[in-house]
Amino acid sequence: MKQEETRELLLSIFGVALIILVITGITYAVFKYTVQGEKINAITTGAIQMSYIESNTNVISIENAIPISDYIGKQQEEYFDFALTSSISGIIKINYNIVAKQVPTLNSLEPNQIKVYLEKKEGGTYQQVLEPTIFNPTSVDGMILYKGTFDNSENDTKEFIDNYRFRMWINETEQLSDTVKTFKIKINVDAET
Repeated sequence: MKQEETRELLLSIFGVALIILVITGITYAVFKYTVQGEKINAITTGAIQMSYIESNTNVISIENAIPISDYIGKQQEEYFDFALTSSISGIIKINYNIVAKQVPTLNSLEPNQIKVYLEKKEGGTYQQVLEPTIFNPTSVDGMILYKGTFDNSENDTKEFIDNYRFRMWINETEQLSDTVKTFKIKINVDAET
């Protein structure tokens, strides 16, 4: 019996030692994984500068106007010029939206009576980027007229400039009353990287 008790005692000691080794091994593996898994993750970008430059004010208005065709509206001499400039250092892309928002006025025309039109300067001449469209603000922020991008794919500093020309007029199908009405739109730009 003594031999059997000794054997059981040795098996018990061996079992306890095995459990201690397993626990120690798991603890070491978790500790080693945790230590090896800790490192500082950093994202670095270049410097970004973006400006919105308007000719006088970022509000354009219609006062005491008559309805006109798209053909005449696109060529009228009353327009609003503005530019977006950016200086980007490093590899980064800036997405921007040109947004038109109605400015409340007394005796205002309805938004669906107004046509908006946007051109972008390309190669020295203005090219259409938004065809004559009924003004339809889809949110409290207004109506997105155009989505653009400044994309620097090189690691050096790059300068960007986009010039725009905005026009608006009363849709030719509208029947206006004798009351003098106005309509004002404010142009804004929002951007994100």
